[in-house]
Amino acid sequence: MVRRRLTRREFVAGGTLAAISAVGVWGSLESDAITVIRRRIVVPGADLKGLKLAFLTDWHLDNAAAVTRADRSIQMAIQEKPDMIVLGGDYCSRGREVWKERVTTDRLKLLFDAGIPVFGMLGNHDYALEATEHLRATFAQLGMTLLVNQVVKYQGIQVAGIDDMLFGRPQMNLLQEAGDRNTILLVHEPDFVPSVAGEFGLALSGHTHGGQICWAPGVPIHLPKGGRNYVHGEFRQGDAAMYVSRGIGMTGVNLRVFAPPELTILELV
Repeated sequence: MVRRRLTRREFVAGGTLAAISAVGVWGSLESDAITVIRRRIVVPGADLKGLKLAFLTDWHLDNAAAVTRADRSIQMAIQEKPDMIVLGGDYCSRGREVWKERVTTDRLKLLFDAGIPVFGMLGNHDYALEATEHLRATFAQLGMTLLVNQVVKYQGIQVAGIDDMLFGRPQMNLLQEAGDRNTILLVHEPDFVPSVAGEFGLALSGHTHGGQICWAPGVPIHLPKGGRNYVHGEFRQGDAAMYVSRGIGMTGVNLRVFAPPELTILELV
């Protein structure tokens, strides 16, 4: 039997296909590998009493795998026994009613049953799918706090949520009179945090997915509007801190590469 030698083009094409296949396998595995990131956040001038919070964002509940992943993230967050759970918006994706309403409601009920105070905000996908009214009603029915241009007090601190910057009606001066260093600020798209007038101690954002698909860790191929300056991790805004989570779910391709889903546990000191 005579074996034909591969041409250069065939060799390159074969290598490219193998690389794509390897990335696909790696990305599929990474998509379900929820990473727990624990950070101590120092906020000078604040008295945050060692508050421990779990930050979950961007579930993007649009298929069965996303629901399973969200359930795991909820179980993992509850096991951490935080003082509060913060939800960062984009609870659902696409337009099917079963995902937009029933499935989202069931996930929120899991958190309610845990008996841990929950504070949430809205994201751009929630507006795009016209799910905001359902989310408002569900949060209210469960006695959980959905903050849309609101500030509430909780155990000596404040939690403030500004409406989605892309599709909502954000009040950028919400903290101009009410804010101080003991305020936790919720803003779905991180690039807008520096534009918020007033003081806060910590800002929490999602939206970016850490790039979701990256050439290498921290080198995204694409970033969404509102998430191009602050992609992932801790940043400083003067004396205040900001943390951007990679979130749990995905949009577009159901794949993550060098940007695994994240449950964030923060201790504020």
